[in-house]
Amino acid sequence: MLLLGLVILTVSTTLSWYFLRQTEGVLTAELQRRTLALTKNLAYNSRYGILTEDEIILRRLIDGIIQEDNVIYVMIADPEGRVLAEQFKEDLPGATAESPKLAREQTSAFTSQITEPCIHYQPIGEQNIYPAHGIYHAAAPVTAETNSSDLERELASALSLFGEETPESRGEEEHYGSAQIILSLGEMEANINQALATGVGLTLGIILIGLLVSFL
Repeated sequence: MLLLGLVILTVSTTLSWYFLRQTEGVLTAELQRRTLALTKNLAYNSRYGILTEDEIILRRLIDGIIQEDNVIYVMIADPEGRVLAEQFKEDLPGATAESPKLAREQTSAFTSQITEPCIHYQPIGEQNIYPAHGIYHAAAPVTAETNSSDLERELASALSLFGEETPESRGEEEHYGSAQIILSLGEMEANINQALATGVGLTLGIILIGLLVSFL
């Protein structure tokens, strides 16, 4: 019985750990893909609002993004890093009056480094203003290439005929600003904990059934 119990325990534990890691990998990849897609879409749609510095247009875009699950902060800035529009999710569990300020400082410090769409994980310590142990911080530059229309291409072509230099003629990519999103990992952590609890329950159930069968 002891020998069979050890074999069952080893196999069950190994399978549970494997499926838990697989679940965590799938959830992480999907959340990263979704967050990066939201950020790139926001950057794509905010170019006109940045060029005209129209806060109403930018706020409408942000209002649509902030309603997404787990999105807790959205910010759009100009090329100099000046915040044109931002929003911190209201009634966020654990948030304080300083939470929006801390979120702005975190994104502002990263603004000058945004040259391409990117996402990174940041663990949260004891000073946790987010309902999770970590966050995803995604950023995307707002460039002419990401949202170039036929009219813009015709304008650039006309300027080149008159000898005017354009970013395209100089072989450069013109940056109009950046869009950034902070997303909480609370839901993903809850799903992982649920999968862990399910795996532990199944493992214990298999062990008990195996011991009962070996006893009989």
